[in-house]
Amino acid sequence: MSNQIAVIRRNDDEIILAAEDVQTLTFKRNPALIGSAIRIYDAQKRYDILYQTLAKWTERGLIRVLKRAPGLLELDEADVALAARIYHTVRQHTTPQHAGRILNRVLS
Repeated sequence: MSNQIAVIRRNDDEIILAAEDVQTLTFKRNPALIGSAIRIYDAQKRYDILYQTLAKWTERGLIRVLKRAPGLLELDEADVALAARIYHTVRQHTTPQHAGRILNRVLS
């Protein structure tokens, strides 16, 4: 597995990464999900990302919080879906820790 993944281009709607093997990875935010609320526990199940990881991504500002109340945390599902797709795809090329660092760099 390679640790060499570079960001080629990033804007609000599209992120393009390149792996060492010259494979280009393009990620787009799903417009149908923008502004759709998903509870963090539901996001954990739907996108196969640990609650603690989602909470960290939220704290770092990688995922927007739409509503926060005692016992309730609703996230923007478009952000969750994008972050999960990037993480799971990059994870195929590197370690979980490095995939997390790349996600942090790309979405910050």
